Amino acid sequence: MKSFFKNALFLALRPLAQPLADRASILMYHSVSNPRHYFWAVSPEHFHEHMRYLTRGGFHVVPLAELASHISSGTPLPHQAVSLTFDDGYRDNLTKVLPALVKYGFPATIFVTTGMIGKTDTRGLKRLSEKDLRQLHATGLIDIEPHTVTHPQLSRCASDIIEREIVDSKRMLEGLLGKSCTLFAYPYGDYNDAVHRAVVQAGFSAAVTVRAGTAGYGDDVFLLRRNAVDSETTMIQFSGKLSRTTDVYERMYERIKLWKR
Repeated sequence: MKSFFKNALFLALRPLAQPLADRASILMYHSVSNPRHYFWAVSPEHFHEHMRYLTRGGFHVVPLAELASHISSGTPLPHQAVSLTFDDGYRDNLTKVLPALVKYGFPATIFVTTGMIGKTDTRGLKRLSEKDLRQLHATGLIDIEPHTVTHPQLSRCASDIIEREIVDSKRMLEGLLGKSCTLFAYPYGDYNDAVHRAVVQAGFSAAVTVRAGTAGYGDDVFLLRRNAVDSETTMIQFSGKLSRTTDVYERMYERIKLWKR
């Protein structure tokens, strides 16, 4: 029922929205698999449908680092720019996602919770191993970046733990892959001034949240918005997340939250 009303709202908002034009959409995925009990899992069939939609719609899929650089410098974004991101570091990002990305020639960024590397989570979903991460990095299509060590709500942590979670995950991946890590994803999209400051001081160039909306010139590159794609995302919603419809929807959602308080 919730998905039905969300579909109806996205359809109703279409006439009020515009194409991305000089803005961009950063899509946020997690697992690409079929466990029915996991809200953040998108089926491989739906994922391929999404990639086909991007191709046929004339979207330019660019690396998140490149997108962030455009926003930071103020240089024009590619027309209809989209960046693909995947949180947590599920092994299906290698077995299911990579073949699709290779097929379409799309780059992507995977944000890895380093303390879970090579492990299986409580849902029975395997995480990427060190070998897997090296393999993905070697493709040249995948940028591996940190998502803390243990995936805590950073705003609730003491300052020393905030620094350790951010810096240790960055150093671990840099040592493993022999590269500089320049991007960061806040677990749960959770941050405050202290967390924001710690990410900047750790030497990152940009960071992403889970707040919906488009990204573009004038935005804080350490608070970039992303559009979540989950098990309940329909193609109507997916197309809306690739236009300014997502901005209109988010403004309405924020007003409703304020009204309910």
